[in-house]
Amino acid sequence: MLLYILLIILTIASIIGLTQLASSLERRMLYGKQRPDVFWILPLRGQIADLELLVSGCIAEAKESPCCTEIILLDMGMEEETRKVAGCLCERFPGLQIQTAADFSDFLETGAA
Repeated sequence: MLLYILLIILTIASIIGLTQLASSLERRMLYGKQRPDVFWILPLRGQIADLELLVSGCIAEAKESPCCTEIILLDMGMEEETRKVAGCLCERFPGLQIQTAADFSDFLETGAA
C-alpha cells in the first residue's frame, strides 16, 4: 500500500517536472537567451482605497510571468493620500515605480531606463 502511494507521488512529481521543463524549453526557443522586457502599467486616478491589494495582486501575477521586469503606476491624477501609499509601496517593492503622464511619454520615447 505504501509502495503505491509513493509511486503515485513520484508520478505526479515527474509530470510536474516534465511540464516545467517543456515550459522552460518553449521560452528558450521563443526568446533565446535574452528575455524581452515587459512592463505592466496601472493607470491610477483619484482615490483608490485598496491600492495595496491591487498592487500586491499585480506583483504576484508579474512574478509568474517570465518576462515582466517592472510595474509602472501611472499617475493620471491620483489624490495625495493615494500618492503617499503608492510611494510607500514603491519603497517596499523593487521594480515598482510611479510615473506621471509626461514622464511616461518620455519613457516611451527613450525606452526602458
